[in-house]
Amino acid sequence: MARGIPKRVIDGDTFVLSNGQRVRPTGYNAPEKGQSGWLAAKNTLEDLVLGKTVGLGKTANWDRGRNVRPVTVEGQPLEKLMRRHNKRR
Repeated sequence: MARGIPKRVIDGDTFVLSNGQRVRPTGYNAPEKGQSGWLAAKNTLEDLVLGKTVGLGKTANWDRGRNVRPVTVEGQPLEKLMRRHNKRR
């Protein structure tokens, strides 16, 4: 599995790797900027990925310049972590 280091989070389901590639993790949807709950989703994603090395699965497709692919954090699927984190809020 490829690895990368997120350097910036755009919203709750898009981040930018240190190499400049935009990644859209598979397995969940988050509100877009301006929609209700978007800032909470962005903050959750920041808490989970910034400062960490993430696992990057095989590219599923490309969407609006984003590489859509499975993402893991410390071996755990990101979509599972996002759901678990949001239930605690």
